[in-house]
Amino acid sequence: MKSLSIYLLLLGIIWALLVGWMYLALSGIAEPISMMRVVLYFGGMLIGPLVLIVGSVLVLCGTYAKPGALLALLGCVVLTIFVVYQSLQALHVEPLQVQPPYLLYVIAVVVALLSDAGAFRLYQLVTKR
Repeated sequence: MKSLSIYLLLLGIIWALLVGWMYLALSGIAEPISMMRVVLYFGGMLIGPLVLIVGSVLVLCGTYAKPGALLALLGCVVLTIFVVYQSLQALHVEPLQVQPPYLLYVIAVVVALLSDAGAFRLYQLVTKR
């Protein structure tokens, strides 16, 4: 149970770091028109990793393991939806564009589906207690 929680915690941290990296990369390219819109957009993108991190920490602490497992499961579902949506958008290639790195997208989808399976198994383990 701890190894699944640590895996989901690391996945949430990596996801949050990727959102932060995307913000830094985009803010270096262009100046935002509305700072409030940027804060709302990237703040909304950080809700999923935050839910996943909080859920994993609650399961690791053991005090609120069942709500923590539900939060981790919710965060993993949001991650899967995000990854599948982004992958489908990136795989639509225009005639003169370079082919996308298919292996990268396959790995991302597999990791997201494994996190879903792990979060579901974590919820099963917590409810058996």
